[in-house]
Amino acid sequence: MPSSFRRLFLLFFLLATGGLTLGCGINSARWIDSTFPGFFVLDNRVIASISLSHWPIAAQPRYYQHEVVAVNGQPVTTTAALYTQISQLPARTPVTYTLARDGHRTEVTVSTARFTMTDWSLLFGVYFINGIALVLIGIVAWYWSPTSPMTLALLSLGVSMGLFLITAADLYAPHWFFRLHILTEAAFPAALVHLALVFPLERLRRARSVFLALPYVIAGLLGLGYEGFLYRPQVYTLIHTLCTQYAGIAGVGLLGKMVWDYWSTASVEIRQKIRVVVLGSLTGFGFPAILMLLAGFNGSRFSVNYAAFTLFVFPLSIGYVLVTEDLLRIEMLLRRSVYSLSGLAFVVFSLGIDRPDSHAARATTQQVAASSVRPQPFASIAQDGLDRAVRQSADPLLIQATLFICRQDFFSLCPRLSALDKRTRPPMTLAQAPIAPTRQVPLNKVFSWSPDNMK
Repeated sequence: MPSSFRRLFLLFFLLATGGLTLGCGINSARWIDSTFPGFFVLDNRVIASISLSHWPIAAQPRYYQHEVVAVNGQPVTTTAALYTQISQLPARTPVTYTLARDGHRTEVTVSTARFTMTDWSLLFGVYFINGIALVLIGIVAWYWSPTSPMTLALLSLGVSMGLFLITAADLYAPHWFFRLHILTEAAFPAALVHLALVFPLERLRRARSVFLALPYVIAGLLGLGYEGFLYRPQVYTLIHTLCTQYAGIAGVGLLGKMVWDYWSTASVEIRQKIRVVVLGSLTGFGFPAILMLLAGFNGSRFSVNYAAFTLFVFPLSIGYVLVTEDLLRIEMLLRRSVYSLSGLAFVVFSLGIDRPDSHAARATTQQVAASSVRPQPFASIAQDGLDRAVRQSADPLLIQATLFICRQDFFSLCPRLSALDKRTRPPMTLAQAPIAPTRQVPLNKVFSWSPDNMK
Protein backbone atom coordinates (compact mmCIF):
# COMPACT_ATOMS: atom_id res chain seq x y z
CA MET A 1 0.00 0.00 0.00
CA PRO A 2 1.48 3.39 -0.97
CA SER A 3 2.68 5.46 1.93
CA SER A 4 0.81 8.51 0.60
CA PHE A 5 -2.50 6.65 0.89
CA ARG A 6 -1.67 5.60 4.42
CA ARG A 7 -0.89 9.18 5.38
CA LEU A 8 -4.18 10.41 3.89
CA PHE A 9 -6.04 7.64 5.69
CA LEU A 10 -4.33 8.53 8.95
CA LEU A 11 -5.07 12.23 8.50
CA PHE A 12 -8.73 11.54 7.66
CA PHE A 13 -9.30 9.44 10.75
CA LEU A 14 -7.50 11.89 13.01
CA LEU A 15 -9.60 14.80 11.73
CA ALA A 16 -12.84 12.81 11.85
CA THR A 17 -12.15 11.55 15.36
CA GLY A 18 -11.15 15.02 16.53
CA GLY A 19 -14.29 16.62 15.09
CA LEU A 20 -16.53 13.91 16.52
CA THR A 21 -14.92 14.23 19.95
CA LEU A 22 -15.24 18.01 19.89
CA GLY A 23 -18.93 17.88 18.99
CA CYS A 24 -19.77 15.26 21.59
CA GLY A 25 -17.67 17.09 24.19
CA ILE A 26 -19.52 20.37 23.68
CA ASN A 27 -22.90 18.64 23.86
CA SER A 28 -22.02 16.63 26.97
CA ALA A 29 -20.69 19.73 28.77
CA ARG A 30 -24.22 21.15 28.79
CA TRP A 31 -25.16 18.65 31.48
CA ILE A 32 -22.83 20.24 34.04
CA ASP A 33 -24.69 22.02 36.88
CA SER A 34 -28.08 20.95 35.54
CA THR A 35 -30.79 18.89 37.24
CA PHE A 36 -31.31 15.44 35.71
CA PRO A 37 -33.55 12.48 36.64
CA GLY A 38 -30.79 10.58 38.47
CA PHE A 39 -30.40 8.42 35.37
CA PHE A 40 -30.04 8.94 31.64
CA VAL A 41 -32.70 8.26 29.01
CA LEU A 42 -32.03 7.47 25.37
CA ASP A 43 -33.85 9.12 22.49
CA ASN A 44 -36.36 6.23 22.47
CA ARG A 45 -37.17 6.86 26.18
CA VAL A 46 -35.29 3.75 27.33
CA ILE A 47 -33.29 4.08 30.56
CA ALA A 48 -29.60 3.63 29.69
CA SER A 49 -27.59 0.93 31.48
CA ILE A 50 -25.13 3.39 33.00
CA SER A 51 -24.74 5.12 36.35
CA LEU A 52 -22.25 6.21 38.96
CA SER A 53 -22.30 4.80 42.47
CA HIS A 54 -23.90 7.91 44.03
CA TRP A 55 -26.69 8.27 41.47
CA PRO A 56 -30.20 7.36 42.70
CA ILE A 57 -30.68 4.75 39.95
CA ALA A 58 -27.58 2.85 41.13
CA ALA A 59 -29.61 1.37 43.98
CA GLN A 60 -32.28 0.11 41.54
CA PRO A 61 -30.42 -1.37 38.55
CA ARG A 62 -33.33 -3.66 37.70
CA TYR A 63 -34.98 -0.71 35.94
CA TYR A 64 -32.27 -0.39 33.28
CA GLN A 65 -33.59 -0.84 29.72
CA HIS A 66 -37.15 0.05 30.80
CA GLU A 67 -39.22 2.49 28.77
CA VAL A 68 -40.37 5.67 30.52
CA VAL A 69 -44.04 6.23 29.62
CA ALA A 70 -45.14 8.75 32.27
CA VAL A 71 -43.73 11.22 34.82
CA ASN A 72 -45.81 11.92 37.93
CA GLY A 73 -48.79 10.42 36.15
CA GLN A 74 -48.39 12.62 33.05
CA PRO A 75 -47.62 10.73 29.81
CA VAL A 76 -44.38 11.65 28.04
CA THR A 77 -43.83 11.04 24.34
CA THR A 78 -40.29 12.33 23.88
CA THR A 79 -37.06 12.31 25.83
CA ALA A 80 -36.71 16.07 25.38
CA ALA A 81 -40.05 16.64 27.11
CA LEU A 82 -38.96 14.43 30.01
CA TYR A 83 -35.68 16.30 30.48
CA THR A 84 -37.43 19.68 30.26
CA GLN A 85 -39.89 18.71 32.98
CA ILE A 86 -37.16 17.41 35.29
CA SER A 87 -34.84 20.41 34.73
CA GLN A 88 -37.44 22.71 36.30
CA LEU A 89 -37.29 20.82 39.61
CA PRO A 90 -34.67 21.28 42.34
CA ALA A 91 -32.22 18.49 43.11
CA ARG A 92 -33.36 15.66 45.44
CA THR A 93 -37.01 16.04 44.46
CA PRO A 94 -38.80 12.64 44.44
CA VAL A 95 -40.38 11.90 41.06
CA THR A 96 -42.66 8.97 40.24
CA TYR A 97 -42.05 7.30 36.88
CA THR A 98 -44.23 4.79 35.08
CA LEU A 99 -41.99 2.26 33.37
CA ALA A 100 -42.81 -0.45 30.84
CA ARG A 101 -40.99 -3.58 29.72
CA ASP A 102 -42.18 -6.84 28.17
CA GLY A 103 -45.78 -5.67 28.35
CA HIS A 104 -45.68 -5.01 32.09
CA ARG A 105 -45.91 -1.60 33.73
CA THR A 106 -44.53 -0.57 37.08
CA GLU A 107 -44.12 2.63 39.07
CA VAL A 108 -40.89 3.66 40.74
CA THR A 109 -39.87 6.78 42.65
CA VAL A 110 -36.42 8.22 41.96
CA SER A 111 -35.06 11.52 43.28
CA THR A 112 -33.63 14.09 40.92
CA ALA A 113 -29.92 14.95 41.17
CA ARG A 114 -27.43 17.64 40.22
CA PHE A 115 -24.98 16.70 37.48
CA THR A 116 -21.55 17.95 38.57
CA MET A 117 -18.16 18.34 36.96
CA THR A 118 -17.05 15.23 38.85
CA ASP A 119 -19.87 13.27 37.24
CA TRP A 120 -18.79 14.55 33.81
CA SER A 121 -15.18 13.51 34.43
CA LEU A 122 -16.03 10.02 35.70
CA LEU A 123 -18.49 9.34 32.90
CA PHE A 124 -17.89 11.36 29.75
CA GLY A 125 -14.23 12.07 30.48
CA VAL A 126 -13.54 8.34 30.71
CA TYR A 127 -15.43 7.79 27.46
CA PHE A 128 -13.36 10.39 25.61
CA ILE A 129 -9.96 9.31 26.96
CA ASN A 130 -10.49 5.64 26.19
CA GLY A 131 -12.24 6.29 22.88
CA ILE A 132 -9.45 8.51 21.55
CA ALA A 133 -6.82 6.07 22.81
CA LEU A 134 -8.50 3.11 21.12
CA VAL A 135 -8.80 4.87 17.76
CA LEU A 136 -5.17 6.01 17.88
CA ILE A 137 -3.93 2.54 18.88
CA GLY A 138 -5.74 0.90 15.97
CA ILE A 139 -4.69 3.49 13.39
CA VAL A 140 -1.04 3.73 14.48
CA ALA A 141 -0.60 -0.06 14.60
CA TRP A 142 -2.06 -0.36 11.10
CA TYR A 143 0.05 2.55 9.83
CA TRP A 144 3.29 0.87 10.90
CA SER A 145 2.32 -2.54 9.50
CA PRO A 146 -0.53 -2.16 6.96
CA THR A 147 -0.25 -5.64 5.42
CA SER A 148 -0.39 -7.66 8.63
CA PRO A 149 -3.70 -9.49 9.28
CA MET A 150 -3.26 -8.75 12.98
CA THR A 151 -3.02 -5.00 12.55
CA LEU A 152 -6.08 -5.01 10.27
CA ALA A 153 -8.01 -6.74 13.05
CA LEU A 154 -6.67 -4.26 15.59
CA LEU A 155 -7.66 -1.38 13.30
CA SER A 156 -11.20 -2.73 13.11
CA LEU A 157 -11.35 -3.15 16.89
CA GLY A 158 -9.79 0.21 17.72
CA VAL A 159 -11.98 2.24 15.36
CA SER A 160 -15.28 0.50 16.16
CA MET A 161 -14.79 0.40 19.93
CA GLY A 162 -13.26 3.88 20.04
CA LEU A 163 -16.16 5.45 18.12
CA PHE A 164 -18.57 3.48 20.29
CA LEU A 165 -17.16 5.16 23.40
CA ILE A 166 -16.88 8.64 21.90
CA THR A 167 -20.44 8.67 20.57
CA ALA A 168 -21.72 7.32 23.91
CA ALA A 169 -21.34 10.87 25.24
CA ASP A 170 -24.03 11.99 22.78
CA LEU A 171 -26.55 9.26 23.58
CA TYR A 172 -28.48 11.13 26.25
CA ALA A 173 -28.86 14.48 24.44
CA PRO A 174 -29.02 15.79 21.77
CA HIS A 175 -28.76 12.31 20.15
CA TRP A 176 -26.97 13.47 16.99
CA PHE A 177 -24.89 10.31 16.67
CA PHE A 178 -27.34 7.79 18.12
CA ARG A 179 -27.49 5.73 14.92
CA LEU A 180 -23.72 5.73 14.51
CA HIS A 181 -23.35 4.56 18.10
CA ILE A 182 -25.62 1.55 17.69
CA LEU A 183 -23.76 0.51 14.52
CA THR A 184 -20.44 0.55 16.36
CA GLU A 185 -22.04 -1.36 19.25
CA ALA A 186 -22.93 -4.14 16.82
CA ALA A 187 -19.54 -3.98 15.04
CA PHE A 188 -16.93 -4.15 17.80
CA PRO A 189 -17.84 -7.70 18.98
CA ALA A 190 -17.17 -8.86 15.40
CA ALA A 191 -13.78 -7.15 15.57
CA LEU A 192 -13.02 -9.12 18.75
CA VAL A 193 -13.78 -12.38 16.92
CA HIS A 194 -11.66 -11.18 13.99
CA LEU A 195 -8.75 -10.52 16.34
CA ALA A 196 -9.16 -13.92 18.00
CA LEU A 197 -8.84 -15.67 14.61
CA VAL A 198 -5.52 -14.02 13.73
CA PHE A 199 -3.82 -13.22 17.05
CA PRO A 200 -1.45 -14.45 18.31
CA LEU A 201 -1.70 -17.40 15.89
CA GLU A 202 -3.74 -17.51 12.70
CA ARG A 203 -6.35 -20.24 12.78
CA LEU A 204 -8.59 -21.79 10.12
CA ARG A 205 -6.40 -20.64 7.24
CA ARG A 206 -8.11 -22.87 4.66
CA ALA A 207 -11.48 -21.16 5.14
CA ARG A 208 -10.13 -17.95 6.55
CA SER A 209 -12.22 -15.56 4.46
CA VAL A 210 -15.44 -17.37 5.38
CA PHE A 211 -14.75 -17.39 9.09
CA LEU A 212 -13.62 -13.76 9.03
CA ALA A 213 -16.76 -12.71 7.19
CA LEU A 214 -19.15 -14.60 9.48
CA PRO A 215 -18.80 -12.37 12.59
CA TYR A 216 -19.25 -9.25 10.46
CA VAL A 217 -22.37 -10.74 8.84
CA ILE A 218 -23.80 -11.26 12.33
CA ALA A 219 -22.84 -7.69 13.23
CA GLY A 220 -24.49 -6.43 10.05
CA LEU A 221 -27.75 -8.21 10.86
CA LEU A 222 -27.73 -6.81 14.39
CA GLY A 223 -26.98 -3.35 13.03
CA LEU A 224 -29.84 -3.52 10.52
CA GLY A 225 -32.17 -4.64 13.28
CA TYR A 226 -30.97 -1.78 15.46
CA GLU A 227 -31.56 0.81 12.75
CA GLY A 228 -34.96 -0.57 11.79
CA PHE A 229 -36.37 -0.91 15.30
CA LEU A 230 -34.52 1.89 17.07
CA TYR A 231 -37.71 3.60 18.23
CA ARG A 232 -39.53 0.45 19.27
CA PRO A 233 -38.25 0.16 22.84
CA GLN A 234 -39.06 -3.52 23.41
CA VAL A 235 -37.31 -4.67 20.23
CA TYR A 236 -34.45 -2.23 20.82
CA THR A 237 -33.87 -3.67 24.31
CA LEU A 238 -33.81 -7.21 22.90
CA ILE A 239 -31.23 -6.32 20.25
CA HIS A 240 -29.16 -4.42 22.82
CA THR A 241 -29.13 -7.51 25.04
CA LEU A 242 -28.05 -9.67 22.09
CA CYS A 243 -25.21 -7.25 21.26
CA THR A 244 -24.08 -7.26 24.88
CA GLN A 245 -24.07 -11.07 24.93
CA TYR A 246 -22.17 -11.09 21.63
CA ALA A 247 -19.52 -8.75 23.06
CA GLY A 248 -19.16 -10.76 26.26
CA ILE A 249 -18.86 -14.10 24.47
CA ALA A 250 -16.39 -12.67 21.93
CA GLY A 251 -14.26 -11.14 24.69
CA VAL A 252 -14.12 -14.29 26.78
CA GLY A 253 -13.46 -16.30 23.62
CA LEU A 254 -10.51 -14.07 22.74
CA LEU A 255 -8.98 -14.53 26.18
CA GLY A 256 -9.53 -18.30 25.98
CA LYS A 257 -7.97 -18.38 22.51
CA MET A 258 -4.81 -16.73 23.81
CA VAL A 259 -4.55 -19.28 26.63
CA TRP A 260 -5.00 -22.11 24.12
CA ASP A 261 -2.36 -20.68 21.78
CA TYR A 262 0.07 -20.32 24.67
CA TRP A 263 -0.20 -23.97 25.66
CA SER A 264 -0.42 -25.38 22.14
CA THR A 265 2.57 -23.63 20.54
CA ALA A 266 6.25 -24.32 20.96
CA SER A 267 7.27 -20.93 19.54
CA VAL A 268 9.21 -18.83 22.04
CA GLU A 269 8.25 -15.65 20.15
CA ILE A 270 4.53 -16.42 20.32
CA ARG A 271 4.76 -17.25 24.00
CA GLN A 272 6.57 -13.97 24.66
CA LYS A 273 3.86 -12.05 22.80
CA ILE A 274 1.18 -13.70 24.88
CA ARG A 275 3.04 -12.96 28.11
CA VAL A 276 3.08 -9.27 27.22
CA VAL A 277 -0.58 -9.26 26.24
CA VAL A 278 -1.66 -11.13 29.38
CA LEU A 279 -0.88 -8.04 31.48
CA GLY A 280 -3.06 -5.89 29.25
CA SER A 281 -5.74 -8.58 29.09
CA LEU A 282 -6.13 -8.89 32.84
CA THR A 283 -6.01 -5.16 33.58
CA GLY A 284 -7.76 -3.81 30.52
CA PHE A 285 -10.12 -6.42 29.16
CA GLY A 286 -10.74 -9.13 31.73
CA PHE A 287 -13.13 -7.06 33.84
CA PRO A 288 -14.99 -5.46 30.87
CA ALA A 289 -15.48 -8.86 29.19
CA ILE A 290 -16.91 -10.40 32.35
CA LEU A 291 -19.09 -7.34 32.99
CA MET A 292 -20.51 -7.40 29.45
CA LEU A 293 -21.17 -11.13 29.72
CA LEU A 294 -22.99 -10.76 33.05
CA ALA A 295 -24.98 -7.79 31.77
CA GLY A 296 -26.02 -9.68 28.65
CA PHE A 297 -27.30 -12.70 30.55
CA ASN A 298 -28.98 -10.70 33.33
CA GLY A 299 -31.21 -8.48 31.26
CA SER A 300 -28.74 -5.56 31.17
CA ARG A 301 -29.05 -5.00 34.91
CA PHE A 302 -25.43 -3.92 35.30
CA SER A 303 -23.90 -0.49 34.72
CA VAL A 304 -21.75 -1.22 31.69
CA ASN A 305 -20.03 2.18 31.73
CA TYR A 306 -17.56 0.84 34.33
CA ALA A 307 -16.10 -1.34 31.56
CA ALA A 308 -14.60 1.78 29.97
CA PHE A 309 -12.24 2.69 32.81
CA THR A 310 -9.36 0.40 31.77
CA LEU A 311 -10.49 -0.76 28.35
CA PHE A 312 -7.70 0.86 26.30
CA VAL A 313 -4.94 -1.12 28.08
CA PHE A 314 -5.81 -4.34 26.25
CA PRO A 315 -5.50 -3.13 22.63
CA LEU A 316 -2.49 -1.06 23.70
CA SER A 317 -0.66 -4.22 24.75
CA ILE A 318 -1.59 -5.95 21.49
CA GLY A 319 -0.52 -2.94 19.44
CA TYR A 320 2.79 -2.92 21.24
CA VAL A 321 3.68 -6.50 20.39
CA LEU A 322 2.62 -6.00 16.77
CA VAL A 323 4.66 -2.91 15.96
CA THR A 324 7.78 -3.46 18.05
CA GLU A 325 10.70 -5.58 16.99
CA ASP A 326 12.10 -6.02 20.48
CA LEU A 327 9.46 -7.50 22.76
CA LEU A 328 11.73 -7.11 25.76
CA ARG A 329 11.32 -3.34 25.61
CA ILE A 330 8.15 -3.89 27.62
CA GLU A 331 10.45 -3.94 30.64
CA MET A 332 10.69 -0.14 30.41
CA LEU A 333 6.97 0.14 31.01
CA LEU A 334 7.20 -2.34 33.85
CA ARG A 335 10.06 -0.43 35.44
CA ARG A 336 8.14 2.83 35.49
CA SER A 337 5.16 1.07 37.04
CA VAL A 338 7.37 -0.47 39.69
CA TYR A 339 8.98 2.90 40.47
CA SER A 340 5.64 4.61 41.05
CA LEU A 341 4.09 1.74 42.98
CA SER A 342 7.15 1.27 45.18
CA GLY A 343 7.20 4.97 45.98
CA LEU A 344 3.50 4.98 46.82
CA ALA A 345 3.87 1.90 49.00
CA PHE A 346 6.73 3.49 50.88
CA VAL A 347 4.70 6.66 51.46
CA VAL A 348 2.00 4.58 53.13
CA PHE A 349 4.67 2.71 55.07
CA SER A 350 6.24 5.98 56.26
CA LEU A 351 2.91 7.37 57.43
CA GLY A 352 2.30 4.19 59.35
CA ILE A 353 5.55 4.07 61.32
CA ASP A 354 6.14 7.77 61.99
CA ARG A 355 4.19 10.32 64.01
CA PRO A 356 1.74 12.15 61.73
CA ASP A 357 2.71 15.51 63.20
CA SER A 358 6.43 14.92 62.91
CA HIS A 359 8.29 17.30 60.61
CA ALA A 360 10.80 14.58 59.81
CA ALA A 361 7.98 12.16 59.01
CA ARG A 362 6.47 14.61 56.56
CA ALA A 363 9.88 15.31 55.03
CA THR A 364 10.61 11.61 54.59
CA THR A 365 7.20 11.05 53.04
CA GLN A 366 7.66 13.93 50.61
CA GLN A 367 11.09 12.70 49.61
CA VAL A 368 9.89 9.17 48.92
CA ALA A 369 6.85 10.48 47.05
CA ALA A 370 9.18 12.54 44.86
CA SER A 371 11.22 9.42 44.19
CA SER A 372 8.27 7.90 42.34
CA VAL A 373 8.70 10.68 39.78
CA ARG A 374 12.52 10.83 39.94
CA PRO A 375 13.18 7.22 40.88
CA GLN A 376 16.72 7.24 42.24
CA PRO A 377 17.97 5.19 44.05
CA PHE A 378 15.05 2.81 43.50
CA ALA A 379 15.86 2.81 39.78
CA SER A 380 19.02 0.75 40.09
CA ILE A 381 17.31 -1.78 42.35
CA ALA A 382 14.16 -2.18 40.25
CA GLN A 383 16.07 -2.13 36.97
CA ASP A 384 18.53 -4.75 38.16
CA GLY A 385 15.74 -7.04 39.29
CA LEU A 386 13.63 -6.60 36.19
CA ASP A 387 16.63 -7.16 33.94
CA ARG A 388 17.11 -10.53 35.57
CA ALA A 389 13.44 -11.47 35.54
CA VAL A 390 12.52 -10.32 32.03
CA ARG A 391 15.63 -11.39 30.18
CA GLN A 392 15.73 -14.90 31.59
CA SER A 393 13.34 -17.80 31.27
CA ALA A 394 10.56 -18.16 33.81
CA ASP A 395 12.46 -20.41 36.23
CA PRO A 396 10.99 -20.51 39.77
CA LEU A 397 14.46 -20.57 41.35
CA LEU A 398 15.47 -17.57 39.22
CA ILE A 399 12.41 -15.60 40.28
CA GLN A 400 12.92 -16.41 43.96
CA ALA A 401 16.56 -15.36 43.83
CA THR A 402 15.65 -12.14 42.01
CA LEU A 403 12.96 -11.22 44.52
CA PHE A 404 15.30 -11.98 47.44
CA ILE A 405 18.06 -9.73 46.11
CA CYS A 406 15.63 -6.89 45.31
CA ARG A 407 14.12 -7.20 48.77
CA GLN A 408 17.54 -7.03 50.44
CA ASP A 409 18.56 -4.01 48.36
CA PHE A 410 15.26 -2.19 48.91
CA PHE A 411 15.12 -2.59 52.66
CA SER A 412 18.75 -1.56 52.98
CA LEU A 413 17.45 1.93 52.19
CA CYS A 414 15.25 2.05 55.30
CA PRO A 415 18.05 2.77 57.83
CA ARG A 416 19.40 5.53 55.59
CA LEU A 417 15.98 7.13 55.23
CA SER A 418 15.23 6.90 58.95
CA ALA A 419 18.55 8.65 59.64
CA LEU A 420 16.94 11.79 58.26
CA ASP A 421 14.71 11.96 61.36
CA LYS A 422 17.72 12.62 63.60
CA ARG A 423 19.06 15.55 61.61
CA THR A 424 18.25 19.12 62.44
CA ARG A 425 19.37 20.67 59.19
CA PRO A 426 16.87 21.17 56.34
CA PRO A 427 15.70 17.89 54.85
CA MET A 428 17.88 16.51 52.12
CA THR A 429 16.54 15.17 48.89
CA LEU A 430 16.58 11.45 48.49
CA ALA A 431 19.20 11.72 45.80
CA GLN A 432 21.57 13.38 48.35
CA ALA A 433 21.20 10.66 50.96
CA PRO A 434 24.44 8.70 51.60
CA ILE A 435 23.88 5.45 49.76
CA ALA A 436 26.58 2.91 49.24
CA PRO A 437 27.25 1.63 45.74
CA THR A 438 24.92 -1.16 44.70
CA ARG A 439 26.60 -4.48 45.12
CA GLN A 440 27.16 -6.60 42.04
CA VAL A 441 26.27 -10.27 42.19
CA PRO A 442 27.50 -12.50 39.35
CA LEU A 443 24.57 -14.10 37.58
CA ASN A 444 26.24 -17.49 37.53
CA LYS A 445 26.26 -17.43 41.35
CA VAL A 446 22.67 -16.23 41.64
CA PHE A 447 20.91 -18.48 39.17
CA SER A 448 23.08 -21.60 39.10
CA TRP A 449 21.62 -24.59 40.91
CA SER A 450 22.68 -28.11 41.57
CA PRO A 451 21.81 -30.79 44.13
CA ASP A 452 24.96 -29.83 46.03
CA ASN A 453 23.42 -26.43 46.78
CA MET A 454 20.74 -28.11 48.86
CA LYS A 455 23.25 -29.61 51.31
